[in-house]
Amino acid sequence: MLYRNTRNKIDSYTAHKVLKAELPVNSGLALPMNIPVFTENAVQEILSMPFSDAVSRILNVFFPEKITSWDVACILGKNPVRVDGIGQKVLVGVLWDNCGNSAEHLVDSLYGCLCSNTDCQPTRWARVAITIAVIFGLFAEANKQGFLQLDFAAAAGDMETVFAAWYAKKMGLPVGTILCVCNENSNTWDFLHRGSLNTAAPVVPSILTEMDVQLPVYLEALIYSSLGENVLAQYVAALEEGAIFSLGEEQLNLLNEGLYSCVVGSNRVADVISSVSKTDGYSLDAYAAAIYGGLQDYRAKTGRNCHTLVWASHKPG
Repeated sequence: MLYRNTRNKIDSYTAHKVLKAELPVNSGLALPMNIPVFTENAVQEILSMPFSDAVSRILNVFFPEKITSWDVACILGKNPVRVDGIGQKVLVGVLWDNCGNSAEHLVDSLYGCLCSNTDCQPTRWARVAITIAVIFGLFAEANKQGFLQLDFAAAAGDMETVFAAWYAKKMGLPVGTILCVCNENSNTWDFLHRGSLNTAAPVVPSILTEMDVQLPVYLEALIYSSLGENVLAQYVAALEEGAIFSLGEEQLNLLNEGLYSCVVGSNRVADVISSVSKTDGYSLDAYAAAIYGGLQDYRAKTGRNCHTLVWASHKPG
């Protein structure tokens, strides 16, 4: 598989290059030349696999290392994730049940497996590709419980997980609406709902530090993949000038296809954790609680009430 640069039409990269080496800061993002698309039968086959098989299957699409399900199982353990059902049609994708107590540790471990080096840090694209593979694996776990198509909810932050879910959907995974939850740093909400992005918006510090982002890195990838290189060039120009970047109505509709954003202030997190604990006897971490709160707001506003997978990245407490 060959990769391209979102900001450079000329350069192309091998899969080995984007796995091992990071592009210079502010020089663009590496993305596959073409989105690999599975047939419906191939998707069904992947969703019938154990987690480790599904993850290795997807990683081998993006990288030439050809890791096996045995490799994944050895590095992560036999049951590295689980899908818990709580509340009204909510499934929690638990990614923190490991020695690092976080999804970050899971991603780093898989990267070490790919590189045969546990000390190196994942490149940006490697993080996204691994997250795509993990999302496929979580859907495979949900499929074992009888769930096929699911909405997906994650925190905004740098948009890595949101973009990974968007990409997985384009590959053929039966993802419904992708819910992107912001905290008081709501620039992404403004952009997805109003088509206007303040590229000089100040960051508001909160207890949800990973969500304290006003210009998500992978918003660039979403713009590029949804709207093309000409619109991205306008976005980059606005970034360089610290200006307002705006979309037309048609462009906004294209960008928003299958996406929805909402805002949950960090002051609500404790109440959500307490409420879920009382009603369902289940503990959520602060980030999962923000996502859960956003999901309830989304359902109240839209009336949509499909089974939804919530990305739970940290151990509660």
